[in-house]
Amino acid sequence: MATKCLIETMSGYMKDKLAALSAPMANAYGNAVEFNKIENLVATFRHRKSTKTSSRYLPLNTKGNNKIYPTP
Repeated sequence: MATKCLIETMSGYMKDKLAALSAPMANAYGNAVEFNKIENLVATFRHRKSTKTSSRYLPLNTKGNNKIYPTP
């Protein structure tokens, strides 16, 4: 934020150079934030899948009962 205010008060060649130098840093930060969000989303679904297919949930078919119960 401070860099943006500084760039707005400057003029000419230095303003262009500073803007050109700070743009890749802002892009890298934005990409890192988005990547982190995607990683968290993937981890959430991985956790949900692992709890659904966990070995502690065994199918019990006794007397026509097709429900899945957790083992004690």
